Amino acid sequence: MERAIIVLFGVLLAVVAWARIPRPRGRLFDLLGITLIMALLVESYGTWCLAYRPTVPNSYAYNLYNLLELALLLLLFDTHRPRLRKWYLAAGGLVLVATGWSMTRYAPLEQLLTPVILVYALTMTLLLMALLWDLAQHSKVPLQRLPMFWLFMGLLVYFGGLAPIIGLTPYLLEIDEHLAARAYLIMPVLGAIRYLLAAVACSMERARRRAGT
Repeated sequence: MERAIIVLFGVLLAVVAWARIPRPRGRLFDLLGITLIMALLVESYGTWCLAYRPTVPNSYAYNLYNLLELALLLLLFDTHRPRLRKWYLAAGGLVLVATGWSMTRYAPLEQLLTPVILVYALTMTLLLMALLWDLAQHSKVPLQRLPMFWLFMGLLVYFGGLAPIIGLTPYLLEIDEHLAARAYLIMPVLGAIRYLLAAVACSMERARRRAGT
């Protein structure tokens, strides 16, 4: 329960920071806002289920959210750097193929589609590394002064950490269930870092606009 609250607090902080950006926010930050609000709704629902309906499966909400988040993040990336569009389309296609395969082997209303999450995390990690490299090559100011650097870095920490946890957990469960449970404790920390860095990005964008730069 405490772990869920940590992530929920991080999302809420990011939403507040986003809401403080002056309008019009632009397509990129509009897409980010939709993503953050959806995350807030899903994490709130997940926390409520843990508190009041712990025996009721809520995996379907996360399975659906992952696909919606994928679409929004790919649109956000395309808005930022459209010349990498073919890679965004390839990533989206891979996740959709993984989804189709997983739905024939899992019960998506009752189970998390872990193969989908693994493919999603791996493709996002590669895309974010490419975007950060591109940012480093073309930026005329130090990276730490760019809101997109912090947003992409938060996403990279999250998805880059998520992939090995999701990939190794089935094997850890066979060896040591206690170790697998401890590995899962890392996930809320990754989520909190992701949203805290998104809040940093939004705060920097707000400051940049107020300064007129």
